[in-house]
Amino acid sequence: MVPMSTPDRTRHRRSGAAMLTVLLLAATTACSGAGDGEPAGSAAPSDPATVSPTASPSASATRTPTTTPAPGSDLSLEQKVGQVLMVGVQTDAPSDLSYAAVRDHHVGNVFLAGRSDAGVDAVADLVGTFTDLVGDDSTGGVPLYVATDQEGGAVQVLRGDGFSTIPSAVDQAAGTPAELESDATTWGAELSAAGINLNLAPVMDVVPEGTAKDNPRSATSGASTARRPRTSPRTRTRSPPGWRRAAST
Repeated sequence: MVPMSTPDRTRHRRSGAAMLTVLLLAATTACSGAGDGEPAGSAAPSDPATVSPTASPSASATRTPTTTPAPGSDLSLEQKVGQVLMVGVQTDAPSDLSYAAVRDHHVGNVFLAGRSDAGVDAVADLVGTFTDLVGDDSTGGVPLYVATDQEGGAVQVLRGDGFSTIPSAVDQAAGTPAELESDATTWGAELSAAGINLNLAPVMDVVPEGTAKDNPRSATSGASTARRPRTSPRTRTRSPPGWRRAAST
């Protein structure tokens, strides 16, 4: 613990010297009076009525320790379980079952699935119908994670006005790290405008040349980063910072 101030020790030394001087003078006066044959005077008893009572030391304030409740400690068991679940929502035709999962069964997260060309505003309206369900009775007041799969190439759930056409992972890896981070910032801002706060991307599958038959889905969908695994991850790792930057602006 660092003290807030440093005591003035010089002052205490001077006070002690002054008190010693006073005591020496008093002793000298008493000895001088006794030598003259005169009894040393004694102080008259003070009037009890005039003696001020000695103030009792004040009790130090006792601090009551405070405890911070753990996050989610006020949730019911059903609501806690709901926090680790995510229900799918078809972007073109959301089911009543999806709404009931959040409203009645306390599911705390949703995933926008399928394909939509409706644009940012329409998606934002759809997301709002789910986030409006958040409350003490449904999710315990905990906001929803609203996720989607906006990887690029053949895997892009949301399109239309306000959404960029995101290139495949192979094409993303062909650019410079700075270019990809800048592009990802733009794509992330589009998702934020639609109310999306979790993107299940980027995917960094690596399919080295000559091994496509062992991973046909990644090889044909464009989800692989490149066919040169030693170089492409350096570029692809610049995508997440861009997505995060968009979420914080």
